Amino acid sequence: MTFAFLILAAVFVPVAPRAQWKTPWSYAGKDGPSHWANLDPAYAACDGKEQSPIDIRNAVKADLPALRFEFKDGPLNIVNNGYTAVRVDYAPGNGNFLTFVTPEAERYDLTQFHFHHPSEEQINGKAYDMVIHFMLKASDGKVAGVAVLVKVGEANATVAKLWKYMPKTAGKDHVIPGVEINPAGLLPRNTGVLHVRGIGDGSAVHGGSHVVCVENSSDRLAAADRSIR
Repeated sequence: MTFAFLILAAVFVPVAPRAQWKTPWSYAGKDGPSHWANLDPAYAACDGKEQSPIDIRNAVKADLPALRFEFKDGPLNIVNNGYTAVRVDYAPGNGNFLTFVTPEAERYDLTQFHFHHPSEEQINGKAYDMVIHFMLKASDGKVAGVAVLVKVGEANATVAKLWKYMPKTAGKDHVIPGVEINPAGLLPRNTGVLHVRGIGDGSAVHGGSHVVCVENSSDRLAAADRSIR
């Protein structure tokens, strides 16, 4: 089955570090997106009109810098945080980078990636089977988020490995001895660039700025395994 990707790279203003969410939130009902800003003072930035979950419509072409991902094999530090089912964390200095190809060559270090089922983002009102969010941080404190929208398709070795070691219940991080993962296996091979605006989601970081979208409709990625349905 052929399916499409969409990658969002959102550059945010620096924010103070924060622990796991103190106040529970959800995607529907009294704790849903329209109420996030009122659930906790720390969520005040969630009252914006250009934030995730976002429905991308009426895209306009723009001249934007390319993105260069420099990902490599590294230890698998995996956690079920009770919201995204699976998250993989990275320690500072792990050697995985995203660079904006500009004269300044802004570089962001990978801090974690996680999954949502279905996708938080929509394209013209349509959600995807799954989204992968890569979170990265620059030396000046700015944070970048990259989202890959996924449709069910062919098996993928990287996802299969993650699913094998995914904790079934919420808890602390698990470093899997002798197991390495390369996040590059979750990225499309060919991309084009698109521009929208938005801010971060409740699972990543809050703060305002620009969003870059990268689309690929010819690649394939892993099936969203039935275990997350």
